[in-house]
Amino acid sequence: MKWMKWFLVLSLGVAMGLVTGCGGGGDDDDPLVGTWRATAYNGQAMPGNVTMTMSIRGDGTFTATTVVNGATEVDTGTWSAANGVLTTVSGGETDTVPYAIDGDTLTLGVAGDVITATRQ
Repeated sequence: MKWMKWFLVLSLGVAMGLVTGCGGGGDDDDPLVGTWRATAYNGQAMPGNVTMTMSIRGDGTFTATTVVNGATEVDTGTWSAANGVLTTVSGGETDTVPYAIDGDTLTLGVAGDVITATRQ
């Protein structure tokens, strides 16, 4: 599924359109920094056989882990954020996604879908 791949590439990671002007990388105070676990896809709870977690670090790197039916996929890369858009680079591929953070809830707009994650 494309949204799962994007989450890995992105991954949670992580942030959306309510945050403005945040520069990722090198900033431990950035609201995106932390570990995020996907809790919903388009308003529905994540399937029991799927877990997605993204660790976004203040040094501008991320690790995204997706487990589907016991099979684990790990993706790593770099990230930055500005004007409500999260940019990730992984495996030579650059992706951008709108994001919003409300407290410990991260919402990501991915290819017309919405992924909701909770800070762990």
